[in-house]
Amino acid sequence: MPLRHSIGYDVIFFIALLATALALGAAKDEYFVVQKAYRGWNQLARACARTAEQDQPDDPANVVTDNWTAVPAQWEDVRTRWEYSHLAGAAFQIMAMSALIVAALARARLPG
Repeated sequence: MPLRHSIGYDVIFFIALLATALALGAAKDEYFVVQKAYRGWNQLARACARTAEQDQPDDPANVVTDNWTAVPAQWEDVRTRWEYSHLAGAAFQIMAMSALIVAALARARLPG
């Protein structure tokens, strides 16, 4: 007979897995310090855009910050939109991770 565990165990396991996943995500308070790691990436993006016959930039935040090397006059507005877009992305990632954990827990409960 397979070993069964309680709903409480599932809840604790869920919280532990989700907390671990969230802890692995890096927080970036110093945008311009962190973004310097990507210096020069835009050259590759330009080459890819030319190959695809597109000259339009894909990310307006990269444009107004000159690829994260300059603080624009409208920085607060840019940062707010940037933050909300990342918040939406994080919410979807949390939902996806939660669904994965729930599926794994449900599969573990299946007999045999």
